[in-house]
Amino acid sequence: VNNQSVISYIPEKPLDNGVKYIGRVFPGITDMFGNKMPRYKSIVFTVTARQFETSLVEPFESDITANWWNPSSSGSTIGIQPDTTFRFVSHEIVNPLTKSTSSLGLSYGWDGTASDWLIRIYLSGGAPKNIHFDKNHVLEMYVFGDGSGNKFRFCVDDKVPQTAAANHEVSPWYTIDWVGWKLVKWDMSTDSTGTWLGDGILDGMLRFDSIQLSHQSGAAPIGMLYFDDLQIKTLIPTSVPREKEPQQISGFVLGQNYPNPFNNATAIPYQLLSKAKSVSLFIFNSLGQKVASFSNLNPEPGSYLIHWQMANDTSQPLSSGLYYYELHVDNQTQSRRMIYLK
Repeated sequence: VNNQSVISYIPEKPLDNGVKYIGRVFPGITDMFGNKMPRYKSIVFTVTARQFETSLVEPFESDITANWWNPSSSGSTIGIQPDTTFRFVSHEIVNPLTKSTSSLGLSYGWDGTASDWLIRIYLSGGAPKNIHFDKNHVLEMYVFGDGSGNKFRFCVDDKVPQTAAANHEVSPWYTIDWVGWKLVKWDMSTDSTGTWLGDGILDGMLRFDSIQLSHQSGAAPIGMLYFDDLQIKTLIPTSVPREKEPQQISGFVLGQNYPNPFNNATAIPYQLLSKAKSVSLFIFNSLGQKVASFSNLNPEPGSYLIHWQMANDTSQPLSSGLYYYELHVDNQTQSRRMIYLK
């Protein structure tokens, strides 16, 4: 995206409420252009202890072009380049968390000579238009950002079933300073509203009206965005909070070797989070026989790589197949698998 490679974290299973997670990507990941990540990246976050019930408004799986207008079809859209501003269906850039098969894409171009800018992708009908909710909800949508610095917001109809321009209410603007998928949230019970046609007060039955964008000084004049899984969330009240066992985090992390599979040599990354007394790494074949060992490794905190040529401790060639490597740090062990292909 704009000459930047994107990595999205997607959990394989639901995360536990109230738990702190640490995610690490180790060096060696290479993008489509051969650029290799030189050092590890860490993400630390805590999942909220609150629990929500989620309802989809628009999964963007069918009838996308029938339900959503092109920006130029709305009289509210101004300050655009008509030839480069249009909505489309994407089957490539989709939300992997929900195993989506399609998303709503937007190609946009701003008219640099204009004094005002607004793109309105209007929800004209279909099942999503019939979903009603109130301000005691969180409105969310997954937005694949392009890091452009342009602005995005939600728009809802208030006082449904009354229809009037004066009933259009909007969220605050969100600056698109991210690249890749992000869940954008508007907590309508606590967050403020933006300024457009309405009075800024959510005081009736609501339904979704449109996705809106605007330009600001210094932002990119052209770009491309994707939208998926528009949804609302309701807080589930809990009378007695559930106590959780404290999470145990080891003082080291063993990463996946790269390349994997490999046919000559491979690198095994690991990280020590605190000083250890002893550090060793051992490699075993599928029968559990030890074929290589690395003892008395550096015990100081830091990130390390072990480079292993395909030979055992007696320098004899090894056969193709599945191998295991184990990192021993004091009295703790972590292991991973790797595949050797001739």
